[in-house]
Amino acid sequence: MRYSAALLALVLATPASAQGVDGNYVGKLSCEVIAGQTRRQLATDIRITIAGANVSYEREILSESGNTTGNMERGTGSVKGNALSLVGGGRGNSWSYEASYNGTITAGTIAMRGVQKWYINRANQDRPCVINAQRR
Repeated sequence: MRYSAALLALVLATPASAQGVDGNYVGKLSCEVIAGQTRRQLATDIRITIAGANVSYEREILSESGNTTGNMERGTGSVKGNALSLVGGGRGNSWSYEASYNGTITAGTIAMRGVQKWYINRANQDRPCVINAQRR
């Protein structure tokens, strides 16, 4: 009986945002063309980890031809209820960008929208993006 009461107290003490959403999520990051820089939309794998109220993510940055570059986009964020927010970015030799994404998590599914603010050869561009991911 004491064990059951202790377990119940632990569950009740866990924040609602942490119950049921912690875990690893995999999915796709899709982004529009960067004018004058890319010829096709981006569709690449993304990994998101939720632990309590904390969120982290990463994805490999691909070249225009779809090859690996050795560079990663990484970031962190938070979960409050079913709302998620992420900020991060990436950097290469002649470019960098800052990213921000906001969305929701429902029944093991993450749906987010956001923008990447690119700084390429002294030209700044915003690149709209969408993230869809499922719990593994």
